[in-house]
Amino acid sequence: MHPGFHEIENDLLDCKAIDAVWTFHSSRTSCHHIVPDGRTDLILSFDVGSTGAVRSVRPIIAPPFMIAHSVFSRAHQGYVGIRFKSGAGGAFLNTSLRSMVGGLFEGQAALSCAPGLRDLQSEYRNVQCLLDFLNQNFASWTDGIISSDVAETLTFIDQNIGDSRIGDLAQELGTPVRTLNRRFTHSVGLSPKQYAQIVRLRRAIQMLAKDGAVSANVAADCQFSDQAHMSREMRRFMGQTPRQLKDLAQEGSLLS
Repeated sequence: MHPGFHEIENDLLDCKAIDAVWTFHSSRTSCHHIVPDGRTDLILSFDVGSTGAVRSVRPIIAPPFMIAHSVFSRAHQGYVGIRFKSGAGGAFLNTSLRSMVGGLFEGQAALSCAPGLRDLQSEYRNVQCLLDFLNQNFASWTDGIISSDVAETLTFIDQNIGDSRIGDLAQELGTPVRTLNRRFTHSVGLSPKQYAQIVRLRRAIQMLAKDGAVSANVAADCQFSDQAHMSREMRRFMGQTPRQLKDLAQEGSLLS
């Protein structure tokens, strides 16, 4: 298992509700900061033996969140993760995403929310065997379906860097604003305004991480009212200043 974070090609990606499959292997004890992305992740944490054996497998469900998580990884600890597309994770769980937002569900609490993991074992010969288990379980799972107006809203916010003028979009879709807000929050777990804040935050952090990036220009490009507004939002959601986030991204301690 290669050290660091990697998105991988896997049969799980044939499921239309899944956005990415990833692995993470820590070669030393370290701390990483996870940027909110408005999606649900199903994560399997485990210890990696010298032969590549996977032991002490522990399920974790990370629903959408607004405030950054800091995660400490021990040396030789590994993870396999499935990132659901926005609005799709709730179909795999038997609990409303809205009621889970902001929490982190581990062990038995995760299993009680994800009946598809009932046959999960604590040990596997290697990481590929663990991925095979996930492939088999998701092969019979019906893709999560979200309403067309929720899908349109997600696309609108993503393409417009966090623009949350949902009233204009609701009028175009012929859906009352309150109805659209309710459907969106039920599917995604976050309100359109909250999701828009995350999209804008992520775009700004990605731009700041580039060499030569100027904070004032990033703030303008990402539709913050000014540089001070961007700094407040970053401290609010990430607990870090723009300068600190740039440093964390460049040293590989920021996972987004």
